[in-house]
Order: sequence, then structure tokens, then C-alpha cells
Amino acid sequence: MYPHKHNLLFIFIVLLSFQTIEAKNTENKSTDLNSKNTTTVSDFSNILNSPISTFSQSSEQQADATEYEEYDNNKKYTKGDIVYFNCMVWEKSNGSGAGTTPGKSNGAWKFVEYYNGGGCTFYNGVPEFDSSIIYQIGMSVYYNCTIWTKTNGSGAGTTPGKSNGAWEFVNYYDGGDCKFIDGVLEFDSSIIYQIGMSVYYNCTIWTKTNGSGAGTTPGKSNGAWEFVNYYDGGNCTFYNGVLEFDPSMIYENSGFKVYYNGKIWISKKKLGAGNTPTEGGWAWGIVGEYIPEIDTVKYHEEAVYQPETEIYFNCTLWKKVDNSPAGTAPGDNNDAWEFVEYFENSNECTFIDGVPEYDDTMTYLPGMEVYYDGNVWVNNTTNQKISGDTPNFTDSEWSAKNSSTLSVADDILKENITLYYNSNRIYYDFTKLENSSQIVCYDVKGSMIFSKEINNEKDVIELPSIQQGLYFLQVLNNNAKTFKKIIVL
Repeated sequence: MYPHKHNLLFIFIVLLSFQTIEAKNTENKSTDLNSKNTTTVSDFSNILNSPISTFSQSSEQQADATEYEEYDNNKKYTKGDIVYFNCMVWEKSNGSGAGTTPGKSNGAWKFVEYYNGGGCTFYNGVPEFDSSIIYQIGMSVYYNCTIWTKTNGSGAGTTPGKSNGAWEFVNYYDGGDCKFIDGVLEFDSSIIYQIGMSVYYNCTIWTKTNGSGAGTTPGKSNGAWEFVNYYDGGNCTFYNGVLEFDPSMIYENSGFKVYYNGKIWISKKKLGAGNTPTEGGWAWGIVGEYIPEIDTVKYHEEAVYQPETEIYFNCTLWKKVDNSPAGTAPGDNNDAWEFVEYFENSNECTFIDGVPEYDDTMTYLPGMEVYYDGNVWVNNTTNQKISGDTPNFTDSEWSAKNSSTLSVADDILKENITLYYNSNRIYYDFTKLENSSQIVCYDVKGSMIFSKEINNEKDVIELPSIQQGLYFLQVLNNNAKTFKKIIVL
């Protein structure tokens, strides 16, 4: 008689079901609103046993879909419509008619995201630049081995790197067929390089320092580029690690090293083109003489060497350890230099058994070896420099390494121990020895680093925190002693 009562009863049951489910979800705090097996669907099925549950499941499946409608040029889209076109997702932003193509109609569509709907090629997540597209601010593209982001609202055809202010450089990226040299591309005179971009040019790496336009060549354009470092990208000729002086170059900053007329020179300030290195001049200073066989420079008494600088002097490689002025020569009786190694390949040296001949003008540090009077001698002191004291058998400062008068005890000691350095540890095996021994470590200045009593055992010594360089280990056992050189890296 009153059919509407059945409808009201049905609505009441549905609302009661929703209220019950909501209370249960609030209590558990664990409802997954995106799950297809929610409590809501289950309760609808139990209570109503009607098509309502089927309808709910179908709606959720539709919500899970991730495909976009492909753009149709003949269809009129309304504001807010989403379409897929040309590997991109777009949203309609006005009420324009059919035929206003995404990316080709100013103001009609708003870019949403890049999307691979099939047949798309992406480079680091973005597509290749297309000169027919009107790119919007914030859109990124791949072009010429580089990633760019659009920075203004300019129209189609504003090419990355060739349109001032339209694009911002993001990073280099190898999308294939790219030739990178030390992580950067070779200089291209047609590109407008932005501040901070780096290039390779003429065996050198440069970084852009201003907003100048295309064609500002590194080393030839005042203030446009900053020198980073030399790099052999192929067909480069280096002289002890630097290039030959180029009179057409603008040497942009002080500290620029070049080779010229048999010497290595360093610029004292920013220099224009044509400032040829000359001794005693205001523009260039001498670093050292060029040595063909080794990748370092020869000591020059007029040069001021900074700490950590390595030079060649008197058949030996040395490293500067302080800020002493010009004229403090390696091998003099001073603490300005650290012995690195002898250099046997120099054509001005005579080496015998791998060491140079004794030089009475040299100061020899502990562990340094020389050849004299048919023997190889070693400074066997722990911390004493030898200068002007000719090697002889009566002097305890020198020991002959290959003489019949060499201490038999020293020889036996050397043959019966194992001692080597690896990864900041000294490994030793003294199990063949009798009585305890002592290991003493010295740096090249003769300063003691540590001393340790060792039993006739096999073990490891953890080195203290020390700088990289050459060190000497002296082993003492009874009246015998022997040396071992180690290099800490």
C-alpha cells in the first residue's frame, strides 16, 4: 500500500551499514582505501546481496587504470581534459575548439608529464628536443649530448644552447654517439655557453665565467673562460705536464704554467696575448728546466716552490715540505725537502747498481744510498744527515752493502726476517731470530715516528696516523741492524 516505505527501509539499512563500517575502521585505523577487498564492499555483499557490490568493484578497477586518452585532432576538448600526445600528457587549459594541438597551440594546453605510451625514446627521463614544439617553462629536453630546462615562454624553434635566455643547462648526458673528454664536450663555437658550463679545447679544460654569447673561444676571449686543467684528449704534446707557450693565448690567471725555450714557466698575473716568457720579466717566472724523461721539472734556484711540489735535482726526485724561500736547494743541509727516489733514466746521471755516484756537495738522509769506490753505501744512521763525509769502512755512519767486510751479523739478520708494509700496517715475521728485537721508524728528515720492542714472533703493527711519503724502518737485534724503505700512500 505504501511502496515508498520499502525504499526508506532500504536506505536506512544502507546508512546503518556505512555507520557500522566507519566505526570499525576508526577503531582499527587500518583501512586501505585503494584496496579492492575493502570492508565496505564485503559488508555491502553480506547485507544487501545486490548488484551494488558489483558496481563498487567495477568503479575501483576503473580508478586503478593508468592509461590516458590519446589526443584526437577532430575532437573538441573542454578545460581540464587530459590527453596523451607525442610521448607527453597534457591538460586542456581553455575552451578552444578542435585542432588546437598540444605543444603546438599557445595557451591551449598545459604540460603535465612525460609518458611513454609506446615508441618513445627518453634520455635521462626526457625526450629529444623537437623544434616544432612550443616548450613551456620547466619542461626539459635532451639535445646535443646535454639536458636542458626551458626558462621562458618563447615559441617553437628556440634551440637549447642557441637561444639566449630560453633554456638553462642542467648536465651533460651521453645519449649515444657522444664524445666526452674528461667528462665534458669539446668546445663548439655555435653554442651559447652558460656560466658554469665546462668544455674541452686545445688540450685544456675550461669553465665559462660570464654570460657572453656564442663564439667566445676559451683562452682567446677576455674574462669569458677560466682555466681548469690540462688534459690530453688526443694529439696533445705535453712538456713535463704543460703545453707549449702560445702567443695567441690570453692566459687568464696567475699560476698558468707553459713550456718555452727549454724551461717551464709560470704566469705571475693575468696576461694578454703575445706576452712571451723572458727571464727577470714582470709577466713570467721560471719554475724549472724541462727534462724530457720525467713528468716533473728541474730545480731552479730563482723559483719559489710551494709545499708538496715535486722537482728533479741531481739525479734525484724531491718533494717540498715547507714554505722556505727561493734558493733552498734539495740535498743541502736543510729540512725544506723530502727525498722521494733516485731517478735512473736521466741522461745526465751515471748510475751504478741502481744508485748515483757519491757527491761530496750533497746531504744524504738516513737510508739514502750511493756508489763509491767499488761499493754501494747506505747512510745507516737513525736520524743523522751526512754531508761531506766520504764513505769509508771506519766510519760508522756509512755501511757498505756489497763489500766482503759487510757485517756478517747484519747479513744474517736481513736474511732471517720478513718485513713489509701494506694498508697502514707493518707485517713482520721474526720467528727465526733469537732474543727480542727493536723496530724503529724514521721519516726522511730523520725524525723518529715510533719505536717498538718485538719478540721473536709473527705479528702486525698498526701504524699511527702519518702523512704520505717515504719512511725507513730500522731493525736492531743484538749487535746487528738492517734497514727497510716503505712508502705510505
